[in-house]
Amino acid sequence: MSELHRTVDSWLREGRPEPMSPAVREHLDGCAPCRAALAEVEEVGGWFPDPPELLGPESVEAVRFRLLAEARARRDQSPPPSEVSRASWPRVAAVAAAVVLVAGAAALVLRLMSGHQEARGEAAPLAVVRPAPGAVVRQLESPPHEVYRLVDGSASFSVRKLAAGQTLRVIVGEDLIVVRGTRFRLQARSGRLEAVEVSEGLVSLLLGDSRELRLAAGQTWRRDPIAVARRAVADHGEEGDGAGLDAERVTPATEEVTRPAVPRRTRRPRAPAVVDSPAVRGPGLDQAFHEAWGMLRSGDPRAAAARFDELLRRPDLGERRADVLFWSARAHQDAGQSSVARERLGDIVRSHPGAWHAAEARSALGEASAADGGTR
Repeated sequence: MSELHRTVDSWLREGRPEPMSPAVREHLDGCAPCRAALAEVEEVGGWFPDPPELLGPESVEAVRFRLLAEARARRDQSPPPSEVSRASWPRVAAVAAAVVLVAGAAALVLRLMSGHQEARGEAAPLAVVRPAPGAVVRQLESPPHEVYRLVDGSASFSVRKLAAGQTLRVIVGEDLIVVRGTRFRLQARSGRLEAVEVSEGLVSLLLGDSRELRLAAGQTWRRDPIAVARRAVADHGEEGDGAGLDAERVTPATEEVTRPAVPRRTRRPRAPAVVDSPAVRGPGLDQAFHEAWGMLRSGDPRAAAARFDELLRRPDLGERRADVLFWSARAHQDAGQSSVARERLGDIVRSHPGAWHAAEARSALGEASAADGGTR
């Protein structure tokens, strides 16, 4: 809501004091919603000697709660029904009419405020958030600087292309995810970030120890569960060498940027991140995955499918097999080979039910089955 809109809104709330300021008059001349609101207020304005207290900037539910509370108080103070004379009924009817008018006027003011926000695009969310069952996601700030906190579980975020001056951040424990138009999925447990998967765009992952990782489409970051357990032991003051604390796995390999250190509360030092390398995964595995993903992204799904299928024949995939299966299915689907895509998705569901892409694979198989049923 602009400053002029706030000025007109305050003027309406204060009972339209005279004389009308030149700024209010000029704004009313050029703003149709404000003129319509003024006409509605003038229509019922004579029914109230003073602006009612309930026309403050409260939500509809808050206004409704206060109205019900006042109604209950009046009911408790009234005499038993047998003692109410006929002469009191006009007064009861007047009170009921006043309650209805207060509710209507409150709704009018709220509608006026929301109308200006919609006209300026301020209320439009920057992201579509899809929490998994049981996930806990809270919105801390609204546009233009939208902030979410993921406490537990997994959630997918679809962020539209942001305009200048708009930002979107997701907080998970001590870590921060900064985006500028992308699709990604986060996994957290007990307020601690476990994984980030980027399917479109670019994500900056600002870790709690002042490091920054940049993840592009097709890259997945995972925090080593063994390191998490060791960190829990270290935080409780038990002895240990601290090796592997906060180790991460990024697949395929991504760029790491060191940010200036930010003063934080004192805690046990952590070892640097451990990024997957060919020495760990086997010769050329990350490079081959990145090449296959690049083919898919550049619009050559057949070549990408062939490269992903080559990766599936490697004996050193390990836990990466589920990721390769998923992107192989995506490539085959885009290439028009839906039967092969279903085989890959079925393999994920059967052999890797707890994998990162397992839920999405089940959903895709369900949609494919429903589509088959509809065409028969």
